[in-house]
Amino acid sequence: MTYTNEQLIEELGLQDATPEIQNQMVDIFYSTLNMRTAMILSDKLSDEQLEQFNSLTGSNDDAAAEWVEQNIPEHKEIIETEMKAIIDETKQSVQNMTKNL
Repeated sequence: MTYTNEQLIEELGLQDATPEIQNQMVDIFYSTLNMRTAMILSDKLSDEQLEQFNSLTGSNDDAAAEWVEQNIPEHKEIIETEMKAIIDETKQSVQNMTKNL
């Protein structure tokens, strides 16, 4: 599932947080998602494939996305799984923080 920032804020239980905190949490969420999925996806690649992918990242995001689409067919499921895990972890953290206030 794809989330708008507003949907993600609601899903994480951050509706009552300040806009600054909401923006920070959204940034952290996507940074964590990108890092985790990159690690998982890179583990599925041969050294040659990893080299090919690395040559595309940073300079041509569209080409890198197309390369992933062609070479890692299960990438959407991996991203979805990680997204759900990070949402659950963040929700638990938010609940623990608000419980202690």
